[in-house]
Amino acid sequence: MKPLISSLSKISPLQIGTIVILNFVAYAAHAAILSGFVSDESNGENLPAATVTFPDLSLGTLSNDEGYYAIKNIPTGRHLLRVTYIGYSSRFDTISIDSTQQLRYDIKLVPETVFLSKETVITAKKKRGIVTSPDQRY
Repeated sequence: MKPLISSLSKISPLQIGTIVILNFVAYAAHAAILSGFVSDESNGENLPAATVTFPDLSLGTLSNDEGYYAIKNIPTGRHLLRVTYIGYSSRFDTISIDSTQQLRYDIKLVPETVFLSKETVITAKKKRGIVTSPDQRY
């Protein structure tokens, strides 16, 4: 039996390149993509910088200026999708992903009114001198 190291030295650069490309293609074939637009349910306005995540997978993104998002390399299975945007109710959906799927999933968020339950008063006192840090006075 020949040692593995001497056998590997006989592989040409073309063969190595072919192996690398085939491995990349095989990986890409199993990577699903979820994309779509995040918008306001009441008026259809697109929501830029909405957070779209799969918390259980540590995958996610922000929607762009037009409200478009795309998440790549999602593994096969059923996953929880979470969408959040300031001033809107968070949305949670379960998405089923196939290995080679390119799924379009548009999301509409409901505006949420936030009421403060009580008044907050902020006060300050003027100190002598200029304070640049808590430990330093001039």
